[in-house]
Amino acid sequence: MKLDWNDITCDPHIDEMEDIGGADAMLGRVVAQDGPILEVVSPRGITLARPSGRLAYLIGLGSQPVPAVGDYVALDCEHRTTVRAIAPRRSAFARMEAGRRTSAQVVCANVDLALIVTTAPPAAAREASARTELRDFSVRRIERFVATLDPRVHPLVVLNKCDLIRDAAAVRRAIEAELPGIDVCMVSARTGEGVESIHRRIPRGATAVLVGSSGSGKSTLINRLTGLAIRTSSVREIDGRGRHTTTGRRVYALPEGGLLIDTPGIREVQLWAEADATDRLGAAFAEIDEIAADCRFSDCRHEDEPGCAVRAAVRSGRITRERYLSYLELQKEHQVSAERREKQDRLTARRVARASRMRRRSRGG
Repeated sequence: MKLDWNDITCDPHIDEMEDIGGADAMLGRVVAQDGPILEVVSPRGITLARPSGRLAYLIGLGSQPVPAVGDYVALDCEHRTTVRAIAPRRSAFARMEAGRRTSAQVVCANVDLALIVTTAPPAAAREASARTELRDFSVRRIERFVATLDPRVHPLVVLNKCDLIRDAAAVRRAIEAELPGIDVCMVSARTGEGVESIHRRIPRGATAVLVGSSGSGKSTLINRLTGLAIRTSSVREIDGRGRHTTTGRRVYALPEGGLLIDTPGIREVQLWAEADATDRLGAAFAEIDEIAADCRFSDCRHEDEPGCAVRAAVRSGRITRERYLSYLELQKEHQVSAERREKQDRLTARRVARASRMRRRSRGG
């Protein structure tokens, strides 16, 4: 469906955004991004825009975020190609930026649901020839995706290509046992089986994001959900991986009135720890978080402390060793990320203070 401003105004939170940018500004929402170019929909239609000089300066200082798909922004009424300000985000999907930089890359903002798309496990394939198409599955990667999400974003694991497996119900039960507390949905984007259950989870006014690696069938799933014909790519026989189809990020309107954000294929995510890092791990490992309440020490890290209820649960088999080790790995990664974030926050504060002093001097203050 073609996206217009009426699709955006269904958001129940939109009234909170009206005051940004001043009286001569117009509210818009970023619906596509490819590099620095933003596609913004507003009451006057869709336009291409960039941050204003002042906003770009503040982004460079680190005191304002880089605009992302899903952001509500203030457009200059006279020059709709200029973004003046970004509204506070109610949620964000962020990951550690690639390379040596110690900053977050916000994939999208203001989302309610994350569809973590992967294939059904290859061991359940109906025929040996189907295993190549099912090689994307990894419980550990799913845990990582869930741990990356903002606690205000509900995760839904979408096991795609279920038409290639023997017993979808048995597979779903097995995955739910490996991922306690996480919702799992079995679909076949190719045949349409199970897709209606996803539609029901993205009602009018809600925004969902689709994440997963190339080869999981994301583009085919978007075709099913939106009714559009988005280019898809096959899985390579040599390694079972898909070719990248989506290169930017884009919002699509769904027939039921919800919005869906597509993202490029992501095989792995490095965690970026915000202040709520503990909450994110608790959401990804709900049963560990619950058992941890019985540890002798409230700050127990579940490694070698005496009276650790989590390690006792591992010994008794209540928690699998693989899941416990995955938890420890992500816990350490969150700690490293938190230290980097704190360092970045200090650098940003110094840059902002220095810029403020220079501004006062230039005014003779």
